[in-house]
Amino acid sequence: MGIFSTSSPFDADVEKATYEKNTTEEWSVIMEICDKVGNSQLHAKECLRSIVKRLNNPDPHIVMQAITLLDACVNNCGKTFHLEVASRDFESELRKLLTKSQPRVAERLRHLLKKWAEGEFKSDPQLGLIPSLYNKLRQEGQDFSSSSDPSTKSTRATVPKDPNAVSSQQEVDDIAKAIELSLKDSHVSPKAHSGGTGTGTGGGATNLYPSTALGAPATSEPRKVRALYDFEAAEDNELTFVAGEIVHLMDDSDPNWWKGYNQRGEGLFPANFVTSDLSIEPEKFKEPKKAVQFNEMVQVKTLKPAPEQVEIEEDKIDKLLHMLHEADPTDLENDPEELIQLEEQVNAMGPLIDSELERVDRKHAQLTQVSSGLVEALNLYHMLMREPYHT
Repeated sequence: MGIFSTSSPFDADVEKATYEKNTTEEWSVIMEICDKVGNSQLHAKECLRSIVKRLNNPDPHIVMQAITLLDACVNNCGKTFHLEVASRDFESELRKLLTKSQPRVAERLRHLLKKWAEGEFKSDPQLGLIPSLYNKLRQEGQDFSSSSDPSTKSTRATVPKDPNAVSSQQEVDDIAKAIELSLKDSHVSPKAHSGGTGTGTGGGATNLYPSTALGAPATSEPRKVRALYDFEAAEDNELTFVAGEIVHLMDDSDPNWWKGYNQRGEGLFPANFVTSDLSIEPEKFKEPKKAVQFNEMVQVKTLKPAPEQVEIEEDKIDKLLHMLHEADPTDLENDPEELIQLEEQVNAMGPLIDSELERVDRKHAQLTQVSSGLVEALNLYHMLMREPYHT
């Protein structure tokens, strides 16, 4: 991934916004990230670096959340973030993502690229790489005709006829449908259940996830499972339980989210938080207590001062080059302290040097365009001057 493989101060926030267990977009975290980026070019570069790492994650649910975060940053962080999106590095990274991503992910990326190229990136010459990439991909045969927002397609999806025959792509579709239906069903009222009462699907109850239980006969005794971990409901249609508690199962057709009830009511819960073995005690799943041991040998280290504002200083770069030229390459252990400090300071200048080179590159492109227009104007002027004048 080039420069996008390095760590960034935004990694923790971006991972929180694209966490694999999120059932809905974390808009509060997303807007907090946009506020942190602000108008800082360095923050924009670091934020985009963290997003690209999540775009390369093998989990499609994480990638779809990362695309939502990227679109939000483009919409809210202004021209500074647009310049990073329109850089050569991101252009090549986006091209690779379009070729190796799953169909749903690639369609969402094509939708974003089309929206940028035909929108605010179209009229600004500094952002010309995005419209140029869009036109190149169309010439190469990429289909943008159906690049509508794929996030709205899950509402039109149908219930699979056989949920037990699951392919890899269908699993992704089921997860997307489950999240969409979970957000919509916020008015499920908990019902009391007795131990000998059946759990048929009649009575107008809403089935939230893909299920074949619509025509199944009622059973005399529901299946029981034991909670392995505590689960706190985040939505109105989810079920809260603690480790060791018995949950009566109502629907287990979805591989990720099951439906059941206990003394608190009924709702959805993660399938991997429970077990069918009722004899297992929850204490076995609790993490053992960790003891802290202190070492009598204490090593004293000198704390380095807090980093100062980094600026490009040519004299330090020249001095470092001179010291490296004079250094003994065979002595790998006795580098002078001044050399080590200069190396750290110059390495910290790296992102600023890259930004300055990009700015110079953009300025050079603008001047080249102006020069070309000026040459055309002069040629037209000389041609008109050579034509005979008619009175």
